[in-house]
Amino acid sequence: MSDEKFAIDAYLRGARDKYTYFLLATSASAIAFAITQTKTLTLSYSQIPLALSVIFWGISFYCGCKCALFTQELNQDSAYMYETDGAMKDMPETKDKVDELLSDSYSKNLDLVAKYSTKQFHYLVTGGLLFIVWHIIEMVIRTIKIT
Repeated sequence: MSDEKFAIDAYLRGARDKYTYFLLATSASAIAFAITQTKTLTLSYSQIPLALSVIFWGISFYCGCKCALFTQELNQDSAYMYETDGAMKDMPETKDKVDELLSDSYSKNLDLVAKYSTKQFHYLVTGGLLFIVWHIIEMVIRTIKIT
């Protein structure tokens, strides 16, 4: 891998990392906010959407952690590819075998990062929608009690 390609790859990985950590922080904050909103409430069926939203945010957080883990492995694979590119020029057969193994590992990790990143986002959004549903239900219940 050339220095230019390695630099571009590192930049893109950094941007992806920031996005993953942003979504991790968002899901953790959403869980904390939901907890603060229910400190004085008693259990009721109307809180089922809230419970589901917290579960979805928890799954989003889990997916984000898995995404970060596979991104670290991706970074290791990329660094190994960069290191072996020049180190094994005198051993073409060994270099080809190492390149093949690293490419396979890189591809698997890239697929896993994409899978968990997509799931992280979808679960976060689903949790947010369920939170809005819970909020609307609570507003309706308060409105009915007032009138």
